[in-house]
Amino acid sequence: PALLDLLKHDVPQVCERALGLIEALVAADPVNRSAVWQNGGIPLIVGLIKEGTAEQLQSACALLHTLASSQSEAQMAVAWAGAIPLLVEHLNHSAAKVRIEAVRLLWSLANGNVDNQNSIARQGAIRNLCQLLSGGAAEAREPTIHLLTALAQSDKINQDNITRGGAIQPLVDLLQDPHVRVISAEIGR
Repeated sequence: PALLDLLKHDVPQVCERALGLIEALVAADPVNRSAVWQNGGIPLIVGLIKEGTAEQLQSACALLHTLASSQSEAQMAVAWAGAIPLLVEHLNHSAAKVRIEAVRLLWSLANGNVDNQNSIARQGAIRNLCQLLSGGAAEAREPTIHLLTALAQSDKINQDNITRGGAIQPLVDLLQDPHVRVISAEIGR
């Protein structure tokens, strides 16, 4: 709880250091993951996605990704705290690192959760994701492919929106990249 209180600190560097320390703790031990969300940390971290600096946005998204990837309860708590519309908005952020972490977090929220997939699509993420495929940072392409795959798997409307969003040609182009071929083979399993 003391570390979580530092997320409210007025000095951005203190908050950024606290985020980094919390991320290291939750990555190291599942008990710490549970402690963060059970002690009200998720709404505080989501608040930083709303109002933080670019560094805080990046760190907060990375931390929430770690939490949401490891626990379905945390995945739901992140969504319930209002992260999805903020993350979709940050897919257009001026800082590439923020866009990368936003798409990674959206992917972890969508993974295995149809309600979150529907919410992500309703917020208009598909158009932004299609743009990331063709003009975004290279590091954003892999999580973007995974997220688009999750959104398309069982939803015909999302499939149509992905096609209309212009994702087909960038996906075909990316298949020429040997690294992406490995990803596509994993997705096809």
